Amino acid sequence: VVYDSKVDRDLWSNFGDYTDLFFTFVDMPDDDSLEGVMQYKDMMLGGLLLGSMPLFCVVDNNNRLADKDEITLEDLNGENVVILSEGWGKNAALLKKIIEKEVKDVDLQVLPYFGVEIYNECANDGLIILGAIDFAYVHPFITARPMPKYKELYSAYGLTYLYPPSAPVEKLINVIKEIISEDKDIINF
Repeated sequence: VVYDSKVDRDLWSNFGDYTDLFFTFVDMPDDDSLEGVMQYKDMMLGGLLLGSMPLFCVVDNNNRLADKDEITLEDLNGENVVILSEGWGKNAALLKKIIEKEVKDVDLQVLPYFGVEIYNECANDGLIILGAIDFAYVHPFITARPMPKYKELYSAYGLTYLYPPSAPVEKLINVIKEIISEDKDIINF
């Protein structure tokens, strides 16, 4: 299960049409659970850490930050910003703490989830969304810019599978491991 981004969904969504493998997307409790064997609800899952991605800043297409290649926390001064609550992984609480410490003039909201109304507020009212995923694909009038300076806020992404894996799944995992070992930059942002 590759973690949620538009590219990943596009890549894997039709993969089952050409193989005996079934792919779906799940949310994991935190990034530490992406490697090894773990219990998830009533299933045993194996995990393969694929890489990491930076924090993203999502703004409306006309925002002053929309044309920047990278965003820093200092850029958020004077802005209305929304982040997810702590239940969305280990980085949520850390992000809140860093913003409160480093950004002096910000109106920070912490929400339990991002619904369609948040993306509309971003597009229409200037609300800025910070998250681990490039959410820009959900609305035509918003864009996402990375915040790569903050390595401690990078989020891991990976592949999870039922454990023990079937023969086709094990073959796929081994191919992916081989590709990763040959070119570590292929999957990192």
